[in-house]
Amino acid sequence: MSFNEQEAEQIVQAQKGTYPNHIVKRLLALKLKAVDGMDNRAIGKIVGLHETSVSRLIGRYRHEGIEAIVGKRHNHGNRYMTAEQEKEFLAGFQEQADNGHVLEVAQIHRAYEEAVGHPVTKGAIYYLLHKYQWRKTMPRSSHPKKASQEAIEAYKKIAQEIRHIQKERPRLRVMFQDEAGFGRINLPKRCWCAKGTRPSVPCHHIREYRYLYGAVV
Repeated sequence: MSFNEQEAEQIVQAQKGTYPNHIVKRLLALKLKAVDGMDNRAIGKIVGLHETSVSRLIGRYRHEGIEAIVGKRHNHGNRYMTAEQEKEFLAGFQEQADNGHVLEVAQIHRAYEEAVGHPVTKGAIYYLLHKYQWRKTMPRSSHPKKASQEAIEAYKKIAQEIRHIQKERPRLRVMFQDEAGFGRINLPKRCWCAKGTRPSVPCHHIREYRYLYGAVV
């Protein structure tokens, strides 16, 4: 398969551009064929390709031109959705993620296939999540009956008042009452969420319990 002078010049000019290594290798293979007239087997040994791959590369150039060699064959970032559609799609999971409910990729995978209308690989979902900096992390655990911040601040004020009263009445005895529940405690699992956020999930759902009462004098 011979190349004319115009094709050879086009390939040489393309080599002057800045491209990733795999495209540099393609252009070198074409140059060795078009300019130096080497056979496919010899070219393959130089560029590290099988001679059949060299033959396919030349055929692609013949049928599709130089753009098929140096251009992007796929737009992996938005293969099935535009950037705006991808952001809107993930936004639909934001509330679930903030509550620690996105435990597995499978639920995102199913929703994505429904959105685009055809099957996609799980790898495409992992690519989408990493593209928008989602990661799987351990959520913060919190007790569902934890006192509010207002109650905590109120207790601090009471403690200050008690210390003040005890200075005036040193024989004052202050006693508190509290309860301790003994029961089953769930273990939080790693979940998916966007970078910069960390879900907070209840970690003390008591379903079976007994109460013990005690007093300290």
